[in-house]
Amino acid sequence: MAGVQLTGDWIRISRALTKLQPAPAELQILSQQLGEILEQSTKERFDTEKGPDGEPWKELTQATLIARARRRTRKKDSTSGFYTQATTPRRGRAARENEPRLSARSIRIMETAAILKDRGRLVRSIRSKARSDVVAVGTNLIYAAIHQFGGPAGRGRKVEIPARPYLGVSEADLSDIRECLEDFIKERTT
Repeated sequence: MAGVQLTGDWIRISRALTKLQPAPAELQILSQQLGEILEQSTKERFDTEKGPDGEPWKELTQATLIARARRRTRKKDSTSGFYTQATTPRRGRAARENEPRLSARSIRIMETAAILKDRGRLVRSIRSKARSDVVAVGTNLIYAAIHQFGGPAGRGRKVEIPARPYLGVSEADLSDIRECLEDFIKERTT
């Protein structure tokens, strides 16, 4: 199981917490607050499309964009809305090769595609759990790990999915956690 180890001035905070000897119920509330901080920042990564280290996620491949647009333009009668039905005669090269044209909706879907937010199921599944001594943030979706760590996927494992880490603790998270802990200590010492 992966975890985070805090060093530096965290030792001062740890000593202050130990000295306070808060009740398990108080620690439970503190853990829930910390879990909410981490859960919210994890969900925000799906909007910024950056990992906890600040690195941008790899872009979607053209094949993924096309597959997403084909699926989203499928009509109720199972026909495709991926291509337009030409109402005017084509001229030039398109007329010679009888090339289909992408519909405006297909183009819009491909241009505005969000990474890891096709249906939004992964981001909606992010949850935090807290006990008085531990906080965990994650998801129960089976396919979540391939997006976090990357690796071969698909039929015959022929597709290589790049790692797009969304779980983890960023520098901003550490700052928010430190502030929450200091507030907790200050409330109990004044």
